[in-house]
Amino acid sequence: MKHLATLLVILAGCSTTATHTGKLTADEAGSLALRLANEKAQTLYNCQPFHNASPARFLQGHWSWYQSKGLGLGDIEATVEFGPDGTEPIVTVARLDSLPKLP
Repeated sequence: MKHLATLLVILAGCSTTATHTGKLTADEAGSLALRLANEKAQTLYNCQPFHNASPARFLQGHWSWYQSKGLGLGDIEATVEFGPDGTEPIVTVARLDSLPKLP
C-alpha cells in the first residue's frame, strides 16, 4: 500500500491541467494496473511478465484492466480493478498450465 500511495502522489504531480480531480486517466490507470499485476506476479511466480500497459477501461464506476502473456508451457493472466482514484485495488494473477493431464 505504501507504493500505491507514492505512485498516486507522483501521478497527481504529473497532471497537465491546472487542477487535479483525484480521478486517474485511462493511461494512468493502465500504468498503475500494470505495476500492481507485476508486483503480484513477482510475489506468486517470481516473474514480471506484463509489459506495454494498455489503458484501463472505466466500467460501472471503477477501473478494470486485463492482460495475458505466454509463460513457459502455459500462460499467465492478470485482472486488476480499483476505484476512480486508484484506491482499493483487487489484483488477481493466475498461471494457466497447458500441459496434458496424465491418466
